[in-house]
Amino acid sequence: GTWRITVEAGNVLASTVVGASDSADVSADIQALSQAFWGTPSLEALRRAGRLTVANEAGYELLSRVLPSVPVYTLDHF
Repeated sequence: GTWRITVEAGNVLASTVVGASDSADVSADIQALSQAFWGTPSLEALRRAGRLTVANEAGYELLSRVLPSVPVYTLDHF
């Protein structure tokens, strides 16, 4: 699905978008977004590999700021 991520008063809000949206600043499938969230590979590496479509640099910069700045660590084994 399509999600809208906004930052308001220091809070990150994510909400689904009903219907198709051709005006996305950044487009990625769930696999690329998950990898970006976990930090491996980085958002920039995913972009260089063509896993993200960036239509607006400001949107890309916002996404890079709201994702964790270091790889996420978990003690669970998947």
